[in-house]
Amino acid sequence: MGRIKKAAGPKHEATVSPAISEFVSKATSLPLAHLPAHLQSFPSQWPFPRGDLYHWIPLLDRFDLILKQINQEYGLHDGPQTIPFGRNLLEKGVSEEGKDGAGTNMSREVLDRLGFSHDGDKYLAQCVLSFSQELLENCGNRSLYNSSDRLGHLLNTTDLSLLRCTLQLAVRLAQRYYASKQRGANASQHLNNALLASHYNIDLSKVQCLANPFSKTALATTADAKPAVNGKGVSKGKQRSRSSLSEHAALIHPSDLVAIATGHAPQANGSMSRRSPDTINQGAPNWEQWANVQLKYYQAPLNPPESTKPVTPTTPTPTRRPSNLSRPSRLSNSEDSSDASGTTLTRKTEETGHGGGMKSLDMPFSKISSTLISDILKETLPQLPKESHYEFLSKLRVANAIATAPSTRHELLMVRLLAITNLAYVYSDAIFQQKILQSDSDEPRRLQLTYQLAELLQPTGNGNAEIPSGLQTVAFGALESLAKHKSRAADVCAALNINVNHGVLFHCLKKASAHMATEVNAKSNNEADHDQWREALFSLLEQLPTSSPRTGEALIAAGLFDNLIEMLNLRTSTAERHHHRVLAFLNTIVYTVRDAFQTLANAKGLDTISDLVAFEVESSVKRAKDGHGVPVAYRNQNSDYQIPYYQQQTLRWLFKFINHMMSHSGGNNDRLLRNLVDSPQLLGGLKTVIVNARIFGSSVWSGAGNILSAFMNNEPTSYGIIAEAGLSKGFLEAVSSETISEPKAKKDGGETDSSAEQIGDSAESSTAFSSTPASITEAFALEVQQARDKLAEGILPATDAILTVPQVFGAICLNNAGLELLLRSRAMGRFFEIFESPEHIKSMDIDGEFPRMLGNSFDELVRHYPQLKQHIMLSVVLMIGRVCRLCKSYATERGLGAQLYNDESGKEKLGLRQDSDVVMGDTDNTNQDKPASNHQTGEPDGEQLAATYIGTAMKFLGGFFENTNICSAFVDAGGVELVLDFATLPCLQYDFKSQAACQDLARVVHMLVEQKPHLAMPSLIKRTQSAVDGLGSLCNHNDLPAYFGPYTTLHEDGTSRPDRPPFDGTQIVKNLVTVHVLTTVLIEAFAPPIFNARSSQTVFTQVNLTDLYITLINSLGKLHRICIWEEILLQKQMPSSWKEATRITTGYGMGSQEADDVLGLPSRDESPPRLAEEAQASAENSAGNGAGSSADKKRRQSSIRRDEKLPEFRNVRTLRYLLSQLPGDIVSFFQYLGKALIAKRRPDSYARQNAYMVADALSAALLEQIAFNLPMDSPSAQDRYSYWIVALTSLSHVLVEG
Repeated sequence: MGRIKKAAGPKHEATVSPAISEFVSKATSLPLAHLPAHLQSFPSQWPFPRGDLYHWIPLLDRFDLILKQINQEYGLHDGPQTIPFGRNLLEKGVSEEGKDGAGTNMSREVLDRLGFSHDGDKYLAQCVLSFSQELLENCGNRSLYNSSDRLGHLLNTTDLSLLRCTLQLAVRLAQRYYASKQRGANASQHLNNALLASHYNIDLSKVQCLANPFSKTALATTADAKPAVNGKGVSKGKQRSRSSLSEHAALIHPSDLVAIATGHAPQANGSMSRRSPDTINQGAPNWEQWANVQLKYYQAPLNPPESTKPVTPTTPTPTRRPSNLSRPSRLSNSEDSSDASGTTLTRKTEETGHGGGMKSLDMPFSKISSTLISDILKETLPQLPKESHYEFLSKLRVANAIATAPSTRHELLMVRLLAITNLAYVYSDAIFQQKILQSDSDEPRRLQLTYQLAELLQPTGNGNAEIPSGLQTVAFGALESLAKHKSRAADVCAALNINVNHGVLFHCLKKASAHMATEVNAKSNNEADHDQWREALFSLLEQLPTSSPRTGEALIAAGLFDNLIEMLNLRTSTAERHHHRVLAFLNTIVYTVRDAFQTLANAKGLDTISDLVAFEVESSVKRAKDGHGVPVAYRNQNSDYQIPYYQQQTLRWLFKFINHMMSHSGGNNDRLLRNLVDSPQLLGGLKTVIVNARIFGSSVWSGAGNILSAFMNNEPTSYGIIAEAGLSKGFLEAVSSETISEPKAKKDGGETDSSAEQIGDSAESSTAFSSTPASITEAFALEVQQARDKLAEGILPATDAILTVPQVFGAICLNNAGLELLLRSRAMGRFFEIFESPEHIKSMDIDGEFPRMLGNSFDELVRHYPQLKQHIMLSVVLMIGRVCRLCKSYATERGLGAQLYNDESGKEKLGLRQDSDVVMGDTDNTNQDKPASNHQTGEPDGEQLAATYIGTAMKFLGGFFENTNICSAFVDAGGVELVLDFATLPCLQYDFKSQAACQDLARVVHMLVEQKPHLAMPSLIKRTQSAVDGLGSLCNHNDLPAYFGPYTTLHEDGTSRPDRPPFDGTQIVKNLVTVHVLTTVLIEAFAPPIFNARSSQTVFTQVNLTDLYITLINSLGKLHRICIWEEILLQKQMPSSWKEATRITTGYGMGSQEADDVLGLPSRDESPPRLAEEAQASAENSAGNGAGSSADKKRRQSSIRRDEKLPEFRNVRTLRYLLSQLPGDIVSFFQYLGKALIAKRRPDSYARQNAYMVADALSAALLEQIAFNLPMDSPSAQDRYSYWIVALTSLSHVLVEG
C-alpha cells in the first residue's frame, strides 16, 4: 500500500471548491513544522456538502509519507515501541522528492517558538490522524484511502492518546469494509481476505488483544501470603485480606466499565454510593494493585533433541493450555499470587525440559511506575518469544494507565471500546460472538458489555464524577456497531430501554435537546466535543429502527416524536446544526414504519415542519443578503448556493421529507397533506425559494419544484391554491427570467379564450415553419434578434434542477389555466437555451446519459399533452439550428477543426515563430491550439468543444425520438437538414469519428431515415457525394510522388520544406473528415431497424435512389484506392521514430492481420487501452532495437517531444488517421449496401433491375481497386504488394460476410 495510484478525473475536478484547492496546495507545500497549525486552521465544523476524497489525494499522499517515516524513525514497523517520541522528524523534515529535505531543517528554538513539546512528533502524528478521520467522515470515495498498513504499525505505540487516534481512524476503515461487504452479492459469514487487505490492512490479532477484558488481578496485597488454614478449610489469611480490603479499598469488578470510569465501586444493588467530602478518599480503590503485570507464555525449547516430534492429540477436544485471558478460579489459593512488593520481575517455569515450556513473567507496579514503558520493553522483549511481544505491550499499557490518573483510565476505556467497534464491523456475527462476546456472556447481566455501554450514558449522580463526553461518544459508536449484529441487536435495545420514555435513550435525547436550546459559541473546543456527542447519538438512533423487528414501533410508542419535534422547534444556532439530522431520521422512520405519519401529525409535527420551512427560508435569505452565507471560495458545482450551509441542509431535508410524505396516499393522509401544502407558511416559503434560485441553489430549488409537481399530480384540483399563491406563475417567470404578460381582453371587455388562442397560434406557427424552407430562416433571424447575453439564466447548471423543469411543466399543464399560462410564457424556449450554455453543457456532460433522460421527459410530456406537441417541436428544431450555428462559429472565429499546416503558418500556429504568416485554407487567422478556456470560462477544452455540444444535443434527440410520431413530426418540420448539418461542420476534429458524439449522431439519423427514408436518404447521399466531389484532385491524382508530400516531407537535415504546397490542404482534410463522418452515418442508416425490427423492407427498397448510389459508389471506390496508396507512401517517407508516435490506437483494423500491418492499424481483437500502452512502450524502444540505456530513452523521448512541434509531424498524425480509417468505413458501407440489395421477400422486376445495377457498380469499383495504375507503375515491389494485400482484403470483406 502507500501512495494513492488513482487520479482525479474531470468529474471530480468539476466539484472541487477554490477553498479546498488552496488548502490542499498549501498543506502539501508547507514545511513539516507548520503543517499541524495549518491543519488546525481548518473549520471545526465541516463547512461543505459531502466532499470527495479525490480532491485530497495530494495531501493524503503526504500524510502517508509522514506516517511511514514516523514508523521508521521510532521502530514502530518492527514491533512494540522502544524509542520514546521526540522531535526528530520535525527537526530534519520529511524527504519527499525535494519538498521537505535538508533545506527545511528546523532548529529547536524555532520548534519551541511554534509550541512543540519534547514529543512533537507524536503531536504531528495525532494531527495527521485526526484530519484523516475528518476527511473519511465527510467525504465519499473512501476506498481511495491507502494507508491502513501504516495504522497497523502505529498500534505498536506506547502512547494511549496516539493509540486512541489510530483506532478512531481505523473505525472509519472498518465501516468502509463493512459497507463494501454488504454491497457484495454474497455477504459471507467469513472474512473476505482480498477485500479486507484493500480496505482494512491491519493485524486483527492486535486489535483483538486491545479488545480483550482487563486482567482480573486480585486486589489483595501479598503481605498476607501463605496463610494458615482453619479447621473448616477457610483461609484465615483470606478473611484478614477481605477485612483489610473492606477497610482500605472498595472492590471493583474488572468488567465494570462505569466503576473504572468514575473510580467508585457500586453498592450491592448496582448503584453508585454517595460520597461525602470527608469520606471521598476512604473508599477509593487502590489502583496500584491493578498495575501488576503477569504474563504467561510458551517458551520453545532452545536445543530440542532430534528424536523429539510434536505429538498430535487424538481426542477431538484437546486439553487447553493455561491462558492469561482466562479468569482465575475463585478457589485458587494465594500462593499463586505474584510478589507485588518486589522491585524486580520474576519468572516461573511450569514445564521443564531443554529450556522450554510454559513460563510466567511477573512485574510489579513499582518497576512500571519508575521506568519508562519503552525502556521496559527494550529490556524485556529480547527475553520473550515474538508472538508474546504485543500481549506484553498491551498489559504494560493497561497497568501504567489504570494506576496513573482518571484521564488515563478514560483513555484506556476508549481504546478498548474502539477496538471492539473495529472488530464488530470487520467480523461477521458468528466470528464476533465466538472471539469477543463468548466470555462476556458468562458475566452477570449488569456487567455484560452491552449493558455497561448503556450505563456509561446515564448520569452517575450521588456526587460522583460525570462520564466524559468523549467516552460517551465512543460508547455510542460501540452500541451502533453492536446493533448491526443480529445476536446483539435485541440486547442493545433492551439496554437502552427504547420502549419507555424514561430510559437511557430518551434521557440522552432530552439531554441533547437541553444542550441545543442553549446558545453556545460553535468555535469552542467543548462545543465541538458536544457536537460529536450529538452526531454519535443521531447515528445510533438512525441504526436502531432497522436493527431488530418492531423497534421503530416501540420507539414511536414511547414518545420519540415528541422529543424530535421539540428539537425542531428550537431556533438556536446549535439546534440549526442538527436539524438536518433530525429530519433525516424522520424521513427514514416515517417512510418505513406503519402509522408513523399519523402519529407525527397527532404530535403537531406537520405544523412544526411548515413553521420551520418559513423560518429557515426567511432567515437564510436575510443572512445571504447580509453576507453571512457560504463564502464564494467554498462554492463549487454542487454547492451553488449562497445561504449558510446548515440551513441549506435543513431545507434540503425538509423538502425531501415532504416529498416522501406525498407518497403516502389513502385514508386520512391526503387531507393532512393537503392542509400541510395549503398552509401559508409552506406556500410562502416555496415561492421564495422558486424565485430566488441563485440564492438557494439547485438542490433546494429542485426540491421545491418536486413538491410543486408532486402535489399537483396527486391533487389536480388544487391548482387554484397553487395559482393563488403565485407558485405556477413564479416558476415560469423564474425559468424564463421574464415577466409573463396578462392575456389580451376583447373589445367588449370580456376575456378571450386564451388557451385555445395560444394553442392555435402555436400550431399555425409550427405548420408554417415546416411547410416552407424560407420560414426556417425567418425563425432563426427572429431568434438572433431576441438573443441574450446570458443563456438559460433562470435555470441553474445542475442536472437535478434541469430535470425538474419538464416535470413541473407537466404538472402545471394538468389544468387548462396552467396550460394557457405556459403557452403565454417563453419558458419553453428559454429552457432549451441550456444546450447552448457552456455551464449547462458541462454539467450535463458529466453524466453521460442525462441528456437522454431529459429527452425521455419531453417525450412523455408530448404524449400526455398533445396540445404542446407543436410548441415543443418548434422549440427543439430551433434549438438544433442554434447549436449548429454555434458550432460553425467556432470554426470561423476560433479556428477549430481539422487542418494541415505548411511550413510558415505551421510554425506560427505552433508557437515556433511570431511572424504574420497564416495557415492556408478557410481558417487563416485562427489558432487551433489555443485552448477554449481562454475564450469563455466554463466551456470544455477546445478540441472537445464541438463534440460536446453535438453529443449532448444528439443524446437528447435520441431520448426524444423514442416515440415514432415525434420522430416523424421532426422530419416534417425540416429537422433532417439541421441534423445532417452537424456531420458537415468545418469545426470537426480529424478523429471525430472515434468519439461518442459521432455514434450518437449516426443513431439519430438512423431513426430519421427509418421513419421518413424518402426525405432523409436523398439529402444524406447528396451531401456525401458533394464532399467526395470536393476531393477530386486527390481521387484523380496519377503521379508517383505522394499527393500530401509537400505537407509531410522533411529535408534530409530534418528541417521543414520551404516550398509552398500547390493545393489547399486544410480544405482537403475537412472534406476527408466530412466523408468519414457521413460514411459512418450511411453505415448506421443501412443497419437493422430500431423501431420495427421485423420489417421486411430495407432502405434500398423503400426509396429509389439507384442513380445516386451508382455515382457515389464510383466516387468512393476512387477515394478508397488513393487513400490506401497515400497511406503506404506516407509510412514509407516519414522518419522511423514517427511511426509509433503517430500509430492509430483508437480506431479499428481491416480484419486481416496482414492488411492491418500494412496500414499500421490495430486488429479487431486488440483493445485500445492495451494498444496505447504497447505503442508507448514501442515508441520508447524503437531506436536502438530497444536495447539502449535510460539516457538513450530520454534522448529519444526528447526528440519526439521536439518533433511534435513541427507542422509536418502534426500533418502526419492527422493524415495517418484519416487515410487508414476511411478505407475500412468505405468497405463497410459497400458491404451493408450489398446486403440491402437482397430483400426478404422476392422483389418485382423493377426492383431487381435496380439491385443489379448497383451490384454491377460495386463490382466495377472493386475491380478498379486491383487494376489501379499507381501501384503498377511503382518501382517498389514492396509497395505494390502492400497495396494489393489491402485491396484484396477489402474485396473479400465486401463479398464474404464476417
